[in-house]
Amino acid sequence: MPKVAGKRIILIGDSLSAGSQTPGGVMAQALRDAGAQVTVLAQNGRSAYGYMASSGGSELSGEAPPDLAIIMLGTNDIDLNNDSATAAALRQIADLLAPADVWGIGPPSFPGNSNYAQNVGRMVELERAVYGSDRFIDARAMTPQTGRSPDGIHFGAGAASEFGASLASAFQARGSPWAAVAVAVALGLAAYLAFG
Repeated sequence: MPKVAGKRIILIGDSLSAGSQTPGGVMAQALRDAGAQVTVLAQNGRSAYGYMASSGGSELSGEAPPDLAIIMLGTNDIDLNNDSATAAALRQIADLLAPADVWGIGPPSFPGNSNYAQNVGRMVELERAVYGSDRFIDARAMTPQTGRSPDGIHFGAGAASEFGASLASAFQARGSPWAAVAVAVALGLAAYLAFG
């Protein structure tokens, strides 16, 4: 993906991005610190389907076209059990953001909420199919397992900060040719030190 410095980024999300003390809010600030101009359009309870059904994405019409867009929706779609409607809504949102480079970030893991834990994999695969593997970040492995709120969905400030920083790093490194070079150099150095 392109470097974020100097880029205009729009992040569309739900309660996991609404406010500066959320994973999406922390990620947005990390991208700002890296030189991007980031606008967060997030609302508690927002699902992809509900966003398109209620507003048709009208809040995007007042925004200047972004260079990059991050869609962090899907958590509130898990309970809808209407995968075709969710996929159609996510595609519509991505189309509204064109010609931006659109990325999706899937829901976190939900170890404290059995319904979400059982169904998050289905949503992750749906989103991967919408965005493509090269434009999708599966957030489950980056999810802090402690510091969650009693509902098993939201995050306390410490966990949100840790999770948001991980998401920002993953987003900035994903697709970067320098990330591959850094890994190759590190592996080469390790082999040289191990085998002389």
